[in-house]
Amino acid sequence: MRQGETIPLLGATGIRRAMEEKVAFVDLREVPCFGGAYIPGSINIGFSPYSADWLRDVIDPSFSLILVASREREVRETVSMFRAVGFDRILGYCVGVMDGILSGGDTGFLPQISVHALHHVLEKYEDHLLLDVRTTGEVERGVIPAAAHLPIHTLLERGGEFSISPTAHISVICRSGYRSNIAASFLKSRGYTHVYSVIGGMVAWEKAFGLERA
Repeated sequence: MRQGETIPLLGATGIRRAMEEKVAFVDLREVPCFGGAYIPGSINIGFSPYSADWLRDVIDPSFSLILVASREREVRETVSMFRAVGFDRILGYCVGVMDGILSGGDTGFLPQISVHALHHVLEKYEDHLLLDVRTTGEVERGVIPAAAHLPIHTLLERGGEFSISPTAHISVICRSGYRSNIAASFLKSRGYTHVYSVIGGMVAWEKAFGLERA
């Protein structure tokens, strides 16, 4: 934050008002926390040194931001990073989403599916889409044969507009679960209703089931 400046802490009423405006909710919390409950329309860009890089890929800079964090320290550090890449309109923040839940507000959720559950789903449902959002270089080192490859930057550039039904059942996987949550929350914000993020990603899958060469 700029010296002497305070970003306001928003309660449930402030969040509801913000939802009526041209505002992007950026949720900095870890994957399981976001998956359990989030403000509808939020994008999960987990708190990390690379958060600002992902923000530029996902959010239109014309939008004002509201941050959702696990700790206030994360907000202070993130505001500085986001402003450094041109996001100056940060309207406020909240710590977690319990205030909104207890006030009766609506929340979304993003199911976090384990690699073992995914393995079962792929065996049982032929029409379940597994979307691998890793880079081409990562894919060359090993794949899940059933997966369709769509690098996350390509998905984001298309704005979620591709030839998949909004009601299709989609599991998104990356290396560890960080990018899959970005991609899955992005798809949810674009109206895809049955989206799952594979927690542990290809790291967990390889240890449990191995990989095949692309």
